[in-house]
Amino acid sequence: MTILKKLTILLVLAMATIGLTAQNAADAKKPNDEELKTFVIIVQQLQSIDQQAQQDMVKAIQSEELDVKRFVAIQRAEADAKQDAQAGEKEMQKYNAANKKVAKIRTDAQNKIQKHIESSDLTFERYQSISKQVQNDPNLTQKVKQMMQASMGQ
Repeated sequence: MTILKKLTILLVLAMATIGLTAQNAADAKKPNDEELKTFVIIVQQLQSIDQQAQQDMVKAIQSEELDVKRFVAIQRAEADAKQDAQAGEKEMQKYNAANKKVAKIRTDAQNKIQKHIESSDLTFERYQSISKQVQNDPNLTQKVKQMMQASMGQ
């Protein structure tokens, strides 16, 4: 798994926490084809926000003279008390500075994503509901994949 994919996963997990409060009656309503079309368009548009955030996170880490792989290793050790980052004081200062920048980039990306979704035909809560249903329903997942491929001319 590449470092960018790992950072993407971190970003996606952070974004997912926004939707934890979006649990309501909309979860039970299966999305219609029009909502799915809108969902697919939004997902495709959000990819550029995500890609820019990834690039910005890498730059932020590197600006603190820290290798991205090392940053991820320290971050894992911070999250898992069983792991030791084996980082000296200077390296931890660089990590902490980079981590602050990464957190701000992540927050900014989350805000952009939320605003982008809210400017669409779906509410943020409905987007989260559809996203959850797509993740949990293999048939819906397949339908969304087909719609994405069709919209990309594949």
